[in-house]
Amino acid sequence: MIEYITKHCLFCPDDSCLVDLYPQTFKDEDVNADVFSARRVTEHFHYKMVRCSNTGLVFSREILPEEDLKKLYADSKVTFNEYADIIRKDYWRPLEKFSDIMVKGSALDIGCSNGFFLEELKDHGFKELYGCEPSTEAKDVADPSIKEHIFTGFFTDEVYKDNMFDLICC
Repeated sequence: MIEYITKHCLFCPDDSCLVDLYPQTFKDEDVNADVFSARRVTEHFHYKMVRCSNTGLVFSREILPEEDLKKLYADSKVTFNEYADIIRKDYWRPLEKFSDIMVKGSALDIGCSNGFFLEELKDHGFKELYGCEPSTEAKDVADPSIKEHIFTGFFTDEVYKDNMFDLICC
């Protein structure tokens, strides 16, 4: 039995304004690294989703504890390599219109998986590339030129120095 963490609206002190939107679509026994792996055809699992009727904020009502999430992320698999080139272009598309005015020094991708988007940033002129990724497998299969700059673990404010990056994506 998983002990979920109950979340509250960030702006309202009162939970009476919460409106149920969608029920949780998984059982405790569904929580494993195989179904947790990103960018795969999933069973469309999600937490219970609610909306605050005062602020309009939509969020997950109960979430997994941080230790459970760390283990799931660490054990998750890279299952999308055949689509990496397509995905990296999709990630770049919203930034493309700003390309001419961007400072292309250092970039950080939080949740960088195997660094495919960092490779795209490199192709567009970024000089220093960093990634933060909890999945050990993702880092293991990263391109050697990117792998050495991927921190394995969750992003926290202690991982990198302040004001270190010209671009941060997640």
